[in-house]
Amino acid sequence: MNHSIDDISNLVRLLNSESTENFQLAIQIAKGMDLPKTFYQGLTKTKYSCWLCLNEELMAPLQEMTTLDFSFMGIKSLPDQLGQLKQLQTLKLDYHRLKQLPEVVSQLTRLETLELFYGMLHSLPASLVQLTQLKHLDLRQNRLMTLPEVLWQMPQLKTIQLTGNLLTVEQIQALQEALPQTNILY
Repeated sequence: MNHSIDDISNLVRLLNSESTENFQLAIQIAKGMDLPKTFYQGLTKTKYSCWLCLNEELMAPLQEMTTLDFSFMGIKSLPDQLGQLKQLQTLKLDYHRLKQLPEVVSQLTRLETLELFYGMLHSLPASLVQLTQLKHLDLRQNRLMTLPEVLWQMPQLKTIQLTGNLLTVEQIQALQEALPQTNILY
């Protein structure tokens, strides 16, 4: 379908608006249009616009992203669409409100860095073992009382940051023995 210059310029105005409602309306309109990828480039400039695209299932602007930073957004849940971002290598969710890490994160098989600093995590899913490229895992300042068994199955990890959790010295030492090549910070 061909769109007029007025259609496109109106859509751009909505996307550039400071209003959340206008931005969401523009996303809904854009989903119904067959627009080139270059049109969406501006939508990934802020973490807020990326979050809205993800939640509104407008995936085109996010498909090629290798880093997503949703830090300081107080995220309580992650949409299932996150698993579609197969190019993602770094996911930053610092200062989140997640009590457990959703399984969808395990679908991000190219992920190398996962930052979950300062949150409410009590546990990690066993499916995290599917992240075979993961090298850096930041779990500082969460509410982990036990170390997830999945960590013992992830020898590719270069660093695990565990400072500020409710872990015992014995738990940390056991992990250090199991993963001698991993730099474990506590």
